[in-house]
Amino acid sequence: MITRPTLTQIRRFAQKVSVKLNAEVKELIEKEDIKPRKHPGIIKSSIVELPEWVKNAINVFMIDKYGKQIRTEAQKFGRSLQGRLAPIESGEMKNKYEDLQNAGLIKQKLQDAPLEDMEKFRNNNHKKVLKLLNSRICNAGAIEYNTHRGKLYAVARAAPDFAILSRVFQEITARDATFRPQTIFDFGSGIGTVLWAATKAWPDSIKEYFGVDIAVEMNDLSEQLAKNAMPKVRTVYRRQFFPASPTPSYDVTVSAFSLLELPNAEARLESILKLWRKTGHYMVLVEQGTNAGFGVIVEARDFVLQLQKSGMERDPKPAYVFAPCPHDLACPRYLLDHTPCNFSVPYMTNIPGPKSHLYNARFSYVIIKKSERPDADEKWPRIVRPVLVRSRHSVCRMCTASGELKEVIFTASKFGKMTYHCARSSNWGDRLPVSLEQISEENSEENGSDGSDKDTE
Repeated sequence: MITRPTLTQIRRFAQKVSVKLNAEVKELIEKEDIKPRKHPGIIKSSIVELPEWVKNAINVFMIDKYGKQIRTEAQKFGRSLQGRLAPIESGEMKNKYEDLQNAGLIKQKLQDAPLEDMEKFRNNNHKKVLKLLNSRICNAGAIEYNTHRGKLYAVARAAPDFAILSRVFQEITARDATFRPQTIFDFGSGIGTVLWAATKAWPDSIKEYFGVDIAVEMNDLSEQLAKNAMPKVRTVYRRQFFPASPTPSYDVTVSAFSLLELPNAEARLESILKLWRKTGHYMVLVEQGTNAGFGVIVEARDFVLQLQKSGMERDPKPAYVFAPCPHDLACPRYLLDHTPCNFSVPYMTNIPGPKSHLYNARFSYVIIKKSERPDADEKWPRIVRPVLVRSRHSVCRMCTASGELKEVIFTASKFGKMTYHCARSSNWGDRLPVSLEQISEENSEENGSDGSDKDTE
C-alpha cells in the first residue's frame, strides 16, 4: 500500500526564499528621494518610434508605383524573418530525419508497435519528413540581399529593429552613465539600424562608425537612408568584409540579427572571435526572441566566457556578462527549459501603411563587457517573465546571481511594504534591487509550527 506524505513531511524538505531589499535603495525610498515605482532597477520601456528622417527616407520608395506591392511583400518577408532557424550542421541531417520519424511514431502511438508496423509507417511518412526537413533548410542560412529585398527589409524591420536596439543600448546608458563611446563597429550592418540607435543613445559622442555587410546593395541602401540622418556622424565606413587586423578596437561592437545568416556554428564562432578582438569595452549581440535566436546568443555567450578562461588568446582580457544575466554561469533557461529567455519592447510604426500602429517586438540579447566584474556590482536578479500582479500579492519569475530561476510571491506582510511595492512596480526585463537567499525551512515538529503559513512561495 502506497501512503502519501503528510503536509508536515512535505514541509520538512520545503525551501523558502529570504528576500532583502538593497540598503541604498531602501534608504532612498525612506528619505522619499525616489518612489518604489522608480527604483534604479527599472528600465523605462517607453514606446519607441522611428526618427522622422528615417520615416521620410523609407517613404521615398514607398510612394512610387511599386509602393503597394512593396507593402504586401514586406509583410510576408517580415514573417519569414521572424521564423528564421539555425542552419542544420554538417552530419546532423540523418539525426534530424530520425528525430522527426520517431516523433511521428510517438504521435501515432506506434513506438511499441510490432517492427513491421513501424517500418510501414516510416515508409509512408518518408516524403512528409523530407518536406519538413527541406522547409527547415529553406528557412535557415544566408539570404541573398539585392536592392528589392533591402527595401522589403527596411519596410518590415526598420521599426522593430530600431526599437530593440534602442532598448538594448538603454541598458548601457542607464547603468554606465559616464560611458561615452566614440566608435561603433557593426557586423552585418544591413540598412544601418545600429547607427540610428547608437546616435540616439549617445547623440554627442559617436565620431566613427564602421559597418560590415557582404551585400553591396545593403551598404548602398544604408548610405541612401542615412543621407538626412540626425545627428550626423563625422566618419562612416561601409565595407563588404571583416577587416583582417584586430586593430583598431572599437568602444562598442555589435552583431544584430546577423548570426543566423551564417552557414554553421564554426562560422558563427569565428565571427564572434573576430568581433570580440575588435571590442574595446562592450560587445552587444541581438537576435529574434525565438528558440533559434536565443540558442545562438547562448552559444556566443558561452564561447566568449570560455575563451577568456581557456588561455587561447595571447592577450586575454577579463570579461563578464553585463546584461541581461546577473551571473557568468551556465544559462538556467537554456539548460532546464524549452522556451527562450527573451524580452519585449513596444514600438510604433506607420510602415507599411498610412496609419501608425502599436506592436511589441521580442528579442534575445547579451551584452558582454571587457573588464573584471566590479566588486560593487549588485548582481540584482533579472525579471525574465511578465510580473503577475494580483490582489495583495505579485509573482516575479527571476534569474538570480546563483544561476538559478526562482519564482517568488511578494506580499507586504512577508517582505515589507517597500520590497512589495518595488516588485509590484517592476516589469519584464527589469532588475529587482534585492538579494535572494534560499534557506531550509525548519522542521515543523522542531519549531512548533503546524506547517501552515498565510503566504507561501
